[in-house]
Amino acid sequence: FKGTKRDLLLSPKCLYLIGREKVKQGAEKGLVKEVLKRRIEVERILSVSLSTLQDDLFVLHEQEYDSLLESVFKTEFLNLLSKRYEEKTQRRLPLKFSNTLEVKLKKETWGPWKGGGSRQVQFSQGQGDVAVLRPSNKVLQVSIGPGLPKNARPTKRDVSQPRGLP
Repeated sequence: FKGTKRDLLLSPKCLYLIGREKVKQGAEKGLVKEVLKRRIEVERILSVSLSTLQDDLFVLHEQEYDSLLESVFKTEFLNLLSKRYEEKTQRRLPLKFSNTLEVKLKKETWGPWKGGGSRQVQFSQGQGDVAVLRPSNKVLQVSIGPGLPKNARPTKRDVSQPRGLP
């Protein structure tokens, strides 16, 4: 498991993962450029898997291979993705909640991961609001506090009372 920073963009039709790569040759050699790493049509998404804890991780399942993503705006992103999916397919986006997630890898034509395979993400309840990630071989262990209960709802604050002042 190796994390890589990506920009996650959602349009009405597609989801895009944008990465950065250093230009290796030519006039712009050495410059870091944005590169399209993945384009997924919204209707081709099979499902989304996520844990029952307050981590920011989720797995986007697609026919070819899965993407393990992390976003501090996970709830907002999945809400909008669900709307886009329903607009395109007239079906609800399947959301799977489990504390053991399977990630299907991209099939490589060479190297140690030739043929693809899968990895597992295992979540356990720990302490605090920051996830502790421990990769080992084909399993990523994630430990984090429980967060709010699943039946929690947003509450209105009294904005007439100034916050932080006596």
